[in-house]
Amino acid sequence: MKNTISIIAWKNRAIMTLFIGLILLGYTSKEKYLIYAAMLAIFLGIFQIISALILSPLIAKKDVVNLKKLTIYTNSVGIYIVICIIVFFVAELIPFNIDYLGYLLMLTPIILSLFFTYITEQIYQINKKDI
Repeated sequence: MKNTISIIAWKNRAIMTLFIGLILLGYTSKEKYLIYAAMLAIFLGIFQIISALILSPLIAKKDVVNLKKLTIYTNSVGIYIVICIIVFFVAELIPFNIDYLGYLLMLTPIILSLFFTYITEQIYQINKKDI
């Protein structure tokens, strides 16, 4: 159990560092690093959802607070996916400019990935103390 939590935490740290680095490079240079960050965001999201589903039963009995946070994270990702699907199919019917909605939909995965990283680090620290 502790090894699984440690592996998930370290993999998440590595992927998040690369993700944030690509975002910062994309905004500070004229290269197309934001495209790479967007592609990595898909992989990061899949990894974090699978990790949340793995972590939930591992911490269910002894860490109820972080289990609730993982549930909020998982539900938020589900709501985000539903909103993206709805916007994809309905975007042409919206009579006003949806640029701000697009920016919000691009910013949301970054916020969700930071929230998951926060939860994972809390779980890792709690289980590190138990060793």
